[in-house]
Amino acid sequence: MRIDWLSKLQHYVQVLAFCLVIATVQYAFQPERPYGPPVVYSLLIGTFTWAMIDLGRDLFPSSAETGFRFR
Repeated sequence: MRIDWLSKLQHYVQVLAFCLVIATVQYAFQPERPYGPPVVYSLLIGTFTWAMIDLGRDLFPSSAETGFRFR
């Protein structure tokens, strides 16, 4: 099994950009609040979710490999 790190990095950059868009939209609705906390929370949630899904896809075998089927 070989992991394509360049593809992972490109997808991670897309996730980071999306997280910044989400934080900016949050800030647009509440400009009296500081911008920092929404950025931090968005980046933490996005990074954790990306890591679980994107890295988990390569670290755990698929049902096609194991023969386990969901019904």
